[in-house]
Amino acid sequence: MNIYICEDDPSQRKEITTIIKNYIFIENLDMQVVLSTANPHQVLQCLDNQQGIYFLDIDLHSDLNGIELASQIRAKDSHGYIIFITTHDEMAFETFKYQVAALDFILKDQGDLQSNVRKVFQTIKQQLAIDAVDNKVIAINLNDRVLYLNLNSLTYVETASNHKLLLHSTDKESLVTGDLKELEERLPDNFFRCHKSFLVNLDYLDYIDKKQNLLRLKTGASCLIARRKIKLLEK
Repeated sequence: MNIYICEDDPSQRKEITTIIKNYIFIENLDMQVVLSTANPHQVLQCLDNQQGIYFLDIDLHSDLNGIELASQIRAKDSHGYIIFITTHDEMAFETFKYQVAALDFILKDQGDLQSNVRKVFQTIKQQLAIDAVDNKVIAINLNDRVLYLNLNSLTYVETASNHKLLLHSTDKESLVTGDLKELEERLPDNFFRCHKSFLVNLDYLDYIDKKQNLLRLKTGASCLIARRKIKLLEK
């Protein structure tokens, strides 16, 4: 999951970025800081239509303040986690006005910043666990970390060598140890076992190439499909 930081004070931006990166490393989270900037427009340019985490200062000394930035982020990422880091606790009401649904407020001059950031990530992990129950996110246990995979962006899965699975998402690929049948049982009905080696998200299906026995996906990728599965899919 991508993390974006927008803070106009260089020293505070560096401190926040360091705290977050250290926490990700210590907890072995499948997250990464992809942008740390003072420019709100850079944040908007970098959005990838995937669920993200956003740490935003409110007073950015720009033509966009943090709340206005959050409003534009929310229009593109309806399920993202927005956290305001600010000295302006009186601005909390404005977030309701703009309907940005902030996850939390961290006040710069109150409490320990590192502790407050840790609490935010604990809340996010709890929410991801809830989403897993609702079939929005699947948690895959790896040897040294837990991979939280957004099912909306998972396009297909294929088997690899040595009991490995290659998970293809719109924004990344992940190689994990696992069994395709066991994964199939954990996924919702829009995932279809089209071949002994492939599991496809039908939301991304473009068309069936009967001559080549392939499923052509909207992403440009292709998956093998067994002949008998073509008839099942056409019903």
